[in-house]
Amino acid sequence: MGDRDTKEPPTTVEKYARISTPTPVILMLGDSITELGADPNLLGYQVLLTHAYQRKADVVNRGMSARTTRWWVAQLPRVVADWEHKHPSLISIFLGVNDASVPGNTPLHVPLNEFEANVHSLLNGFSAAFPACAFVLVTPSAVDERSPWGTLWKNDRAATYAASVLALGIARRVPVVDLYTPTEANLNLFFDGLHLGKEGNVLLHQLWLNAVRSHLPHLAPENLKWAF
Repeated sequence: MGDRDTKEPPTTVEKYARISTPTPVILMLGDSITELGADPNLLGYQVLLTHAYQRKADVVNRGMSARTTRWWVAQLPRVVADWEHKHPSLISIFLGVNDASVPGNTPLHVPLNEFEANVHSLLNGFSAAFPACAFVLVTPSAVDERSPWGTLWKNDRAATYAASVLALGIARRVPVVDLYTPTEANLNLFFDGLHLGKEGNVLLHQLWLNAVRSHLPHLAPENLKWAF
């Protein structure tokens, strides 16, 4: 008999090793709204996405309070280095709320032209490092100007920055979630006038998934295979 008949059949582990692919990574970049998106007590939108992608993709929260596009551009090399050996399949960028703050009233303000350039820099930098990566942009949300935040944030400014993100998404052919319009129409979506409460997080979760299903259907949770 030849060697073919005497070889041991592959083990289950060996079979899966031959066909397995890395678990997709979805990276959520943002400020305090995204940071709080990890809070289960608020039904955080990242928590809900983690549930939606359970066993199919790893949803990683990189939201940090008081961060702007300027700060994230400076951190771009660090983020790229973190994921050098496992490229993200999708990066969500939800920035602009702090950038749009009133000039002079807070050190967080980033002028509109710089904000736009920074978003382009983030998209360009990540695209160069992760050529197969897709993106979703989220516009700045509104603010309840009756809250204590109303001295530092104004809706006319937020609306301008939100419109800029929408236009940038069209120009770059990147899906955009318009979060400004629904939050401006319903200020009860915030728990403190600026940060999303439970209802707001559920809404963002739904809008985000709708954008992926419409523009990046191959990355929708129902279209991904179980990774494990």
